[in-house]
Parts: sequence; C-alpha cells; structure tokens
Amino acid sequence: MLKFFRSIRQNLFMAGKTTNYLKYAIGEIVLVVIGILIALQVNNWNENRKNRHAANDLRSNLVSDLNADIDEVEKRLFFFEKILNFGYGVEAELTQPKASNLQDKWQFVVNVFHTSQVWNTTPTNTAYNEIQNSNLLGYIGPSKLSNELYIYYINDPIQLDQINGGTTDFRDYVRSIIPIHIQEYMWKNCYNSPALGTQLIMACDPPDMDPKIIDQLYQDIALDPNFRKLLTRRLSTIFVRNSLHRSHIKMANSIINHIKSLK
Repeated sequence: MLKFFRSIRQNLFMAGKTTNYLKYAIGEIVLVVIGILIALQVNNWNENRKNRHAANDLRSNLVSDLNADIDEVEKRLFFFEKILNFGYGVEAELTQPKASNLQDKWQFVVNVFHTSQVWNTTPTNTAYNEIQNSNLLGYIGPSKLSNELYIYYINDPIQLDQINGGTTDFRDYVRSIIPIHIQEYMWKNCYNSPALGTQLIMACDPPDMDPKIIDQLYQDIALDPNFRKLLTRRLSTIFVRNSLHRSHIKMANSIINHIKSLK
C-alpha cells in the first residue's frame, strides 16, 4: 500500500503536476492525521473501558470494606453500651451509697475497672487507599460520593481518634489505684477475649482474700473527691463516642446504598 502511494507521488512529481502533487500530499497528510486520531480514539475507548471495569471492582471492594466496618463498629457499640451502664452504676453508688456487703463493694470496684476499658476502631480502608493511589477517582462515581468517602475515611476517623478509648486520666487513675494482683484476678475472671477482635465482660465473684482489702479499696475510690470528676468526663466521652459510632454506621450504610444505585 505504501509503495502504491509512493508511486503515485513520484508519477505526479515527474510529470510536473506540482499542484496536483501538493493536493495529493495534503490529502495524504490528512489521511495520516485521521488514522492517528482514530487510533487515539480507539486507545482512549479501551482505556476508559478498562478504567470502568476497574472502578466497578473497586466499588465492590468498597462495599465489602464498609460492611466489615459496620460489623466491627456494631460490636464495639454493643460493648461500650455495657461499659456506659457500668459507669452509670458507679455514678449511682457515688450519689447514693448502697453497698453494705462484700459482694456489693466488689461489684462497685469491678464496675470502676470495666468503665476504664478501651477498644479502638480502625476503618477498613484498603479499597479507599487504592482509589486514592490510582487515577480512578473520577470513574468511581459523582462528586457527592467522593465527598461522602472523604467524610467517612478522613474526617470521621479524626474525630474518633480524639476520643478513642476515652480519657487517659480516668484509665490511669483506675489502673493505678487497684492493686495489680486484683487487676490480674479481674483479667482472668471478669474479662475474656476468646478470639482476635473480641472482648467479653463476665460476671465474677470476689477473690479469695481478706474482705477488708476490698472494703478499703471501695472506700479509697468512693471517697476520693477527684474521682467523680474523672468519672463524669469518662461517661461523657463514652456517650459521645457511641453517638459518633452510630453516625459512622449510618454513613457507611448511606455510602453502600449510593454505590449500589450506580450499578
């Protein structure tokens, strides 16, 4: 084919038909340009098709990550609702003391200990990070979805990090005032972690020791004027934390529904 066009150019040039030669040369250039444009268009179409398929896979991965997040956050929300109730029980005892026997005073100490429990939350962001590290953001969905993802993966975790685990002062106080041998007993008998990512609070009897030790510990905590302030701050922190977790779950479900509507 190239020899055919070259032969035509040579014949026109040798025949002295300059005008026709120029017209032909221009026409040939136009054909080449059109061919290049067509090739580029086909290449762009193929790239867009690949990117759309990749974006669809990432959307599916996002849904999987979000569902995993919902499961993990719901477990923590359930856990910290219990912790919050333990804290309310401690507050009620401080307001109107009723503990009159070893079992009641032991339960007060256990409730204080459990109110200091922590369980951090880390979003599953594998798919989101892959999106950020690729050129597929524009293929994932409209700007509204991008904004939702930003709020969920960037903004919300910043807020959660600020309060995750509650206040350090309360936890430090509790872990410093309860003797270590009693803490070890609690870890073995009042708490269980049967699997990775699982925390369980269990009912437990007082340890086999002089009841005066438990009574003194109860008095040391209940009569400490600074403890109530630490407790109030801790309860406020857990309450806000649980509220943020509910909002996080709601946002995750909203994003999942948004993604599914795009398919």
